[in-house]
Amino acid sequence: MKIQIRTDGEPGTKRLQVKFSKLAEGIKKRRPLFNRIGVQLLNAIMLNFKEQGHEGTPWAPVSKFTIARRRKGPGAKKGRGRILEDTGELRRSFAIEATDQSVRVGSPKIYAPTHEFGRGPIPKRPMLPSRARGLQIAVDVAESYTNELIERAKLKGRK
Repeated sequence: MKIQIRTDGEPGTKRLQVKFSKLAEGIKKRRPLFNRIGVQLLNAIMLNFKEQGHEGTPWAPVSKFTIARRRKGPGAKKGRGRILEDTGELRRSFAIEATDQSVRVGSPKIYAPTHEFGRGPIPKRPMLPSRARGLQIAVDVAESYTNELIERAKLKGRK
């Protein structure tokens, strides 16, 4: 069993063509979509900093050497005892780069990968969302964005 819908002159299809055109136009210009995805990925990163862990798994505690260094360094002046936040510079360095083809979220800090993946005595403390979480965020945002485009097409079609 098949249902076939044509939009090439059948009665009542002009409105459908207009709606498809509006939807296609919104999907063609994907930078707003990718920017929204980037904002949600950035929110996930900030949540990891706030919770001092990665998606429910706590980060390794600060070492006694870091605690001793903080007593003398800039973190001591501000009274920060949070993991990966001596000054807050790393957390604040995360940014979004969105185009019509992709979105990137990351930090330009040279030491960010060391903390993300661990190296030597420095334990792994992932800040970025996992691949599965990032994909779920992208799917959720894309679904919401597409629904918004459909709603806008509905409202414009009623005029």
